[in-house]
Amino acid sequence: MGPPCPKLIVLSLREMMGFRGTEPYAVISIRSSDQPVLKLRPDALRLARINLAFYDTTPEWEKRLEAPVAAMTEFQAQRIAKFVAKHASRATIVVHCLAGISRSSGVAAGISAALGGDDAFRRPRHEPNPHVQRLVLAAILAVRPKAD
Repeated sequence: MGPPCPKLIVLSLREMMGFRGTEPYAVISIRSSDQPVLKLRPDALRLARINLAFYDTTPEWEKRLEAPVAAMTEFQAQRIAKFVAKHASRATIVVHCLAGISRSSGVAAGISAALGGDDAFRRPRHEPNPHVQRLVLAAILAVRPKAD
């Protein structure tokens, strides 16, 4: 059996800058390729962090545009899956992007769907990016140990 669904927190960039953990946590930071990596203040409760860069879009949408931007890739979803597998049993997973609406909630929704969570992270403002959610769900299911 794989890891249990961790507690999931979805934040905006502004909320992440002021976040202080009350229990061990691991951070998935999402930015657009043209944004700098967010510098977080030291926090003894933060166990780990990964940084990913992709835009809030889908490949289907980008096919329609003259100047497409990078959507989330399978490789990035696999990085998230490995990160979650390593930290889910011992930490809250905090996911943030610029607005805390679509990319970060897409990641959280994929994690929750794969690990049997209850979507308690959702607030009315969350609109999970369906492409992000699908990739994260698939990646976690691919690395999750199979039950005998």
